[in-house]
Amino acid sequence: MHFVQKPLRPSVQAFKLLTAGPGADIVRRGHRGYRMQIGKLSILGVGLIGGAVGIAARAKRLAREVVGGFRRQESLDAALEVGAVDSGALDPAEAASGADFVVLGTGVALFEDILAAARDALAPGAVVTDVGSTKAGVVEACERVLAARDDVHFVGSHPLAGSEQRGPRNAPAVELEGSVCVVTRGGSTDEAALAKVSEFWSALGMRVKVLGPVEHDERLAGASHMPHIVAAALVQSVGEGEADFTATGFRDATRIAAGDAELWTEIVEANAAEIAKRLREFSSRLDDVAGWVERAEREKVLAFLAAAAEQRRSMDGGE
Repeated sequence: MHFVQKPLRPSVQAFKLLTAGPGADIVRRGHRGYRMQIGKLSILGVGLIGGAVGIAARAKRLAREVVGGFRRQESLDAALEVGAVDSGALDPAEAASGADFVVLGTGVALFEDILAAARDALAPGAVVTDVGSTKAGVVEACERVLAARDDVHFVGSHPLAGSEQRGPRNAPAVELEGSVCVVTRGGSTDEAALAKVSEFWSALGMRVKVLGPVEHDERLAGASHMPHIVAAALVQSVGEGEADFTATGFRDATRIAAGDAELWTEIVEANAAEIAKRLREFSSRLDDVAGWVERAEREKVLAFLAAAAEQRRSMDGGE
């Protein structure tokens, strides 16, 4: 892997990437002034997010070759049709052969086995990352697999994009540009690899933030994982004959409940303790609100709703 530099001084960018503290927004959108060049980019698991990564990388010409790894021929054909890859293979080792940058794009439960199958085929000095929604277990497992290759490094990533859809055919609708991507720094993280992974996501137009793997799982349990379960519970709370009366608000609040149940079960299993903790906190909050409603404590209900409305508007920049 090498970087083709334009006017921007590489030492300045390296300093920003390597010294940013946890949670820092370390890369500006688009990273104007340079472009990254990868020899072979291998995406092992070209689904919704993996497909979006391939489409964006090819559009921005970040790699001379983008090769996908697949479990089914139908997915390979679909990825070729939408322009997510230049070519593909059903064998992880074949897809990753000679790759100097690898993105794991399957469900998190498969990362360890897929990386183990591809490990010996990677080019010397290769960097591996992923798109998984949990990080502590993923980082531990992938670093364990790569222990046999001291010339290959893993850095966990989580691009906060996507939708309730699945598969490469829906990848063109995913907007990576302007979205946040978390990359993880742990005690054994190789700093040069961290810089390369950060620059990769930045080159795709994403805003990169650095968190520790455990901190990532703690924050995302509340910001992403728990809300998915709450949305599913909302859907199941609709009584018989009530579905015909749901409207825009209900659809907006429950859209994510239509996501891939198998994928989300894997996420819940991988971050079970944190998600359970957040669910109990949420349940306690609902109990408080139910009590105010039962006791007709109007001022408490009003204050609760007003605070939530203000907080929600602030998330959209005050819109």
